[in-house]
Amino acid sequence: MFPGYEDLNTYVTEAKSPTLQTFASNRVEQIAKWTIDQSSYTDAEIFDLWHRRFIKSLNTIQPDKLIK
Repeated sequence: MFPGYEDLNTYVTEAKSPTLQTFASNRVEQIAKWTIDQSSYTDAEIFDLWHRRFIKSLNTIQPDKLIK
């Protein structure tokens, strides 16, 4: 597990059409805090990290959703 794991999974479970953009835009400060201990330093690296986490969560919780 990682910091923000439960929040991400709750969002993916409860949202009708979950998107990374919506999740991230509502949690900018939390994502910064959750990511501070990661080896990701650039915006692109942080985006890639959370994108992978979001896709994994979506595939696990809502496997019938198409990933765009």
